[in-house]
Amino acid sequence: MAERRGYVLLAHLRAGSIRLAVGEAVGVGQELGDCGNSGNSTQPHLHLHLQVMDAADPYAARGVPMSFRHYRVWQRSGGPPVDVDRGVPGEADVVEPQ
Repeated sequence: MAERRGYVLLAHLRAGSIRLAVGEAVGVGQELGDCGNSGNSTQPHLHLHLQVMDAADPYAARGVPMSFRHYRVWQRSGGPPVDVDRGVPGEADVVEPQ
């Protein structure tokens, strides 16, 4: 079986916090770095390119389907958080691992 590779674009990680080397494979649950607040922001946040890519160049890559497992979404209404078994968070969702 051929090795499957995917690339994910994460923006606004805290400078100097990356915990892996270029080209290193990433495992489930592995911490990659710390959330930062670069750009026009007062709060730490992370932008995730909403598709896994088949190449490292985001301008030339094609998207590959993806989803996240076992996370919690905090409701803006102040209600209790919602546990999600598998899905993709909405654009403005505040999430944390379960």
